[in-house]
Amino acid sequence: EIYAVEENGFAFQTGYELFSGFFAGVQTRFLKRRFIRQRFKLVALATDEGKALLKPKKQSATYIEPGLTYFIPLPWKPRVSLFVANVGYTSQQHDELYAPVETQFGLGVSPPLRWGDLDLSVEVRSMNYEEDLVERMRLGLLYHFGSMYLSGGVDINGYSAGVYYGLEKINAGIVYSTTQGMSNSDGFYTQTVYVQLGWQI
Repeated sequence: EIYAVEENGFAFQTGYELFSGFFAGVQTRFLKRRFIRQRFKLVALATDEGKALLKPKKQSATYIEPGLTYFIPLPWKPRVSLFVANVGYTSQQHDELYAPVETQFGLGVSPPLRWGDLDLSVEVRSMNYEEDLVERMRLGLLYHFGSMYLSGGVDINGYSAGVYYGLEKINAGIVYSTTQGMSNSDGFYTQTVYVQLGWQI
């Protein structure tokens, strides 16, 4: 079984405070994908029909995804967020690359600290659109001190941890993530390291 996705794109986000503590925003994403998701016997590659098994399929997509956040005026700054993902147009529909419209929900608090800022959150969102409710829940942590941000997240299928620095117009970060494969019975975990280097215009 082979499952591989190459995705290139551009995302733009904006938001506006409608009234005290209530923010509305939208994210626009433009994507181009090439992917393979096939299951076959190895000997099939030697046949004429097998030549197409490793040929990538293509898809382009434009998503316009709205979001809302409300900050409750209490000492720990509790907030409630709602986000609708994958709203838009795709050039071709493929059963192998399933990305339905999804409503995502989040809760967060910022307990006061003597040093730095801390955000704790829980999100309900899908990674592969096949999970039950418990598998869609993810706990997150973000700690900000000076120019440093420490992040962490955990759910039933994996965890992530990272560090990010922002110095004036230059920023850099690294995140390690591990998550269980599409089939929870196979015991297979994907491990990924993300590296970011950026400069603000």
